Amino acid sequence: MEPLSILIIGFLLGGKHAFDADHLVAVSTLLTHNRAALLLLVVASSPSVMTGLVYVLTFGCGSILGMGAVSVLMSAFFSLAAPRTQGLNPSIHVGVGGASLAMGLWIIFEAGFVSGLFLT
Repeated sequence: MEPLSILIIGFLLGGKHAFDADHLVAVSTLLTHNRAALLLLVVASSPSVMTGLVYVLTFGCGSILGMGAVSVLMSAFFSLAAPRTQGLNPSIHVGVGGASLAMGLWIIFEAGFVSGLFLT
């Protein structure tokens, strides 16, 4: 494989990865359990260590740029919509707070009672 095609593929896959809905869950799980597993897998399956590291670097750059683009688009949307939705802000805050509290309680219940963390 040509070095330029490796860079392009790594960048495009990194950009695509930035748009995946499960991005935060996958990255946080990887960081807390298997920090170097993905890096070692990619580097080990590459023709050379340098090729693997270049792929990982371009994948990271594609992820960063993709997430940056999404952030810019979302902030532009919210900036334009803010004047028209001022009356909804208190309701949105209460709704998001309630949903976060419910999700946190559910996770505590699942980990503590269903999985047996609190029962041992």
